[in-house]
Amino acid sequence: MPEDGQNVPKPGTPPRKQGRPQKNLTAQGAQREFAEVIRAEFFDRLARLGVTTAQISKALGDGFSVPSLSKFRAGERVPDRDKLLRLLAFAEEKAGRPLPDGVKEHVLEKYYAALRETNVQLHDFYRLLDEREKIAGERDIAREEQRRTGAKLVECQASLSQVRYRVEQLEAESRRAELEELRRQEREEAAENEAVRLQERHDQLERAVRQARVGQQAAHKEIRRLQNQLVQQTEESARSEASLRETNAELAAKTARVSARVAELEQTEQALRAELEQVTATLEQVRARNHDLASQHAVVLRSRALVGQRLSQARQQRRDLEVKQAALKQRETAAMRKLTAAQRRVADAESRLVAVYRSRDALLDNPAAPDQVVTEAVEAVDAAWQSYEVEISRIEQHAVVPTGGTIALDAGGTGEPAGETATEPDPEVTGADQDEDRGERAPAPPPQHVPASPAEPERPLPKGTGLTPIARARLARKAAGMGVVDVMSWTLFGTFVLFAFLVSTVRPQDWWPRSNDGAKDSTSQDDTSGMEEDEPVAPDAGPTPKWASSLPHPLYNRPVLEGTVVVTTAYRAAVHGVDARTGRRLWSAPTSDSINRQPVVSSGVVYLTSFGDLHAIDVRTGKVKWKKTDDFVDSLTVGNGAVVTISSFSEVTALRQSDGRVLWSTDLDSTVMGPPASAKDTVFVSAQTGEIYALDAKTGTVKWRKSIAKKDALNRGPTVAGAAVIAATDTQIVSLDLRSGKELWRRDHRTTTEDLSMITSGGLLISTATAKDGRTIIARDLKTGAEKWNSPNQKDTAQPLSLSAHTDRVYVTYDSEKLCAHSATDGKILECFAGINTLPGTVATADGVYANSYNQRLYYFPKGTFG
Repeated sequence: MPEDGQNVPKPGTPPRKQGRPQKNLTAQGAQREFAEVIRAEFFDRLARLGVTTAQISKALGDGFSVPSLSKFRAGERVPDRDKLLRLLAFAEEKAGRPLPDGVKEHVLEKYYAALRETNVQLHDFYRLLDEREKIAGERDIAREEQRRTGAKLVECQASLSQVRYRVEQLEAESRRAELEELRRQEREEAAENEAVRLQERHDQLERAVRQARVGQQAAHKEIRRLQNQLVQQTEESARSEASLRETNAELAAKTARVSARVAELEQTEQALRAELEQVTATLEQVRARNHDLASQHAVVLRSRALVGQRLSQARQQRRDLEVKQAALKQRETAAMRKLTAAQRRVADAESRLVAVYRSRDALLDNPAAPDQVVTEAVEAVDAAWQSYEVEISRIEQHAVVPTGGTIALDAGGTGEPAGETATEPDPEVTGADQDEDRGERAPAPPPQHVPASPAEPERPLPKGTGLTPIARARLARKAAGMGVVDVMSWTLFGTFVLFAFLVSTVRPQDWWPRSNDGAKDSTSQDDTSGMEEDEPVAPDAGPTPKWASSLPHPLYNRPVLEGTVVVTTAYRAAVHGVDARTGRRLWSAPTSDSINRQPVVSSGVVYLTSFGDLHAIDVRTGKVKWKKTDDFVDSLTVGNGAVVTISSFSEVTALRQSDGRVLWSTDLDSTVMGPPASAKDTVFVSAQTGEIYALDAKTGTVKWRKSIAKKDALNRGPTVAGAAVIAATDTQIVSLDLRSGKELWRRDHRTTTEDLSMITSGGLLISTATAKDGRTIIARDLKTGAEKWNSPNQKDTAQPLSLSAHTDRVYVTYDSEKLCAHSATDGKILECFAGINTLPGTVATADGVYANSYNQRLYYFPKGTFG
């Protein structure tokens, strides 16, 4: 349809602007395919040439604003054909050469397919115009053929004229010969002596005449042939003219039909314009209503007397969601039944796997064990693995659960709601350690590389013999170092990643036995008394922990300390309180779902998120003080008597610590990256737009904002260090003044979301970074950003995962199951503890170091254990 103020073009002339199809914010099917094609063939091609969206908009002018181009790229809107052709022409102009063969036709094919779904009338109109242009091209070709035929006819006529001229010359020569004959006859009487000569001359002339006559006959034949050819060409020209007249008649008929169709489109356009005016009026009313609601919301924040009334309005707005949730109850029940059955099958397979692994390890540790028995044990392990993999494959084939949209697990085990296009990057930032009062996500479990057990010395093989199956099994165990606990921790983690999306709507509050107060039985068994007997520490493992507390499921994130209680979280929806002095488990409390973010402790309460739900749990008793389930809470921090959360990816909300009531809420209109940070009376957050926001901790109003990077380059939350706030991009670290946002310093620092961990200690900013040959640990001066020391790691060596520090020690966990103490002065390694499994995080205190492990252990190293 033409846009406002544009008339429909007359038939036979291309339209100046055909308008744009209806806006469709949810690209599906062919429209999504077209968005992918135009993104790959235009935007990505120009991006490789260094041309940005803003430069495209400036070069093309009106109709190509940056928001419009962004919508074209995201598939939210299909451009009209003229704009599409201008975009392709602009790409060819910038590249300095035509597009590759078939690219333009492929883009137009996807464009018409998308247009057929969004605006059938405009699609038909464009098709009619294409057909008309095709017929006009055929007509031009026929005219050119007629012109060439006429030119050939002219050439034939010129050749005929030349032949006629030659015939006339021959006839003139014949007449001259006849005259000569007459003269000869007259001279014959006068000169008989020349008779013989004249007779010979006569014979010569007769031969010449005969030759001339033969030439004349040949010329006549050529004239007749040319005349026949001219007649044929004239007939072909007549037929071509008749065909052209028929084609022109057909074109006139089609043009009339196109004109009628254009008239219909004009009527449809008028109707749609009227409807658009109504929608615009309605939108203005809605905007006015939104303005009134915003004013009312401000009044609510200023007057506590109206809080109850506004909460009632908010509940009224959520009734639609509650109705939808009620409709999903039956699906939840079915999913729960499938989950329970799948858990039972996997649990059985895990039990069998543990049993055969323990039996195999016992036989491998016994040099006197018969080879046949060891071989059977190895085969039993393989059979148990096969059975376990069959169960996992069966679960993966049926891992589809509706949660307000279809959740389908892809090859990586993640789901995305069907019918929605992901236009924003994942706001969760993994693998970054913050200060102890920060909420963040722990690093994902890396591949296991367990060192060889010193308790099992290598046996020399007899010379001249090959490796037996038993020897290969023992050498494989020494090379891989995989024990029963390693297999179970890795297996439990992988299985739960799969189940986390399968039960995204199921809340397993009843998976643990509870006491009357709603928390798990707080009088747990004495799980730990020193080191576990079934988990001995090898003699060369370095420092020995004072105790190792055994807890259900692999431990995740970093532990937090409050008084004499260490709080740690298990990925499988549980939080545990452990006595910091003895390692005895004091209490365990279930959560509504898996815990994917770093917990934060303050004033005797631990706050944590469980896939969107916010829990406040008493550190002493494990009882839930309050819980928020109505908003999707992504990450949090605590400060100024409030719990500051990031909900719905772009909304920053402050809740009262005592009861969880909302104090204020601010929507930044941009995805917030990573957890917030709090300092004095200010809250700091990072936005996907590359900006750092400073919000007033009491009201939520924006104090200042500072752009430090391009869009999508700011991939984690900020860190508060003294009078500065530190932010990291993909390639740099930037320090800003806490109060004004003024840039203090900027340093190159290449890293990614997965391998960045950052802490502050003793005037130093210590962080991991990506180097050419692996990761490295860099310490910088907080005031100037100058590098103090660098501890590089080669690719084939252990790589750092997370950091913690206290006084003159920096504690680093590595992906080779090690915990090492570095000197804070020069970064040199002092001493290392070789763990049983990966250590996702530690917390360093004045009394010692507490470390979580994927092998379901919480370790405690007293002060002075390292170095």
